Amino acid sequence: MHWRVAYRRLAKLRQLGLVGHRHVLHGAPGVFFATRAGLRMTGVDLTAATVDLRTYRHSLALVSLAIDLEADAEALWTEREIRRADGSAQSRGELQYAVALADRSGASPRPHLHIPDLVLRHPDGELEAVELELTAKRTRRLRGILRAFVRSRHLQRGVTYYTPTPTVGRLVERVARELDATHLVRVVGWSPPASDGIGEVG
Repeated sequence: MHWRVAYRRLAKLRQLGLVGHRHVLHGAPGVFFATRAGLRMTGVDLTAATVDLRTYRHSLALVSLAIDLEADAEALWTEREIRRADGSAQSRGELQYAVALADRSGASPRPHLHIPDLVLRHPDGELEAVELELTAKRTRRLRGILRAFVRSRHLQRGVTYYTPTPTVGRLVERVARELDATHLVRVVGWSPPASDGIGEVG
């Protein structure tokens, strides 16, 4: 679909109150989002999304990554959908997509969860977590997250980290080797399209 056609359709949806639009950063593209009315019409049981400046660049890039990945997937879940699905499942110990972080203090009866950026279901039915890493996490935090992925049994294909930054990729690979988890943790170089207005992230 040509972008002009897409914008005309989005403009019509805005007129109907089904889609909202907001400019966030100067020189960067604005964002479209489904309103409550739009979500109700499509049967999506989520609240309307909000724009958070702290995660704006990551969220915008993640949309492009999801578009790239969904063509080969049978189904795709976003972070918001995962939170919704696993919110009640956590108390029953029946996580569908999230992974449980270790609670070393033993103070909490319910484990803290790590929510992947995306989860894919492949045509063979196996699940794969997806993380988009634009910047490096602290090594200790990353190690805890990777341990949670390794312990999980519902993510049969483990997790793939997509990053535009080689240093971030090398960090993930190093921690995966330390945990003997290279069979479950993969790193793929990926950069957001220039049209996202994000560019390379150092």
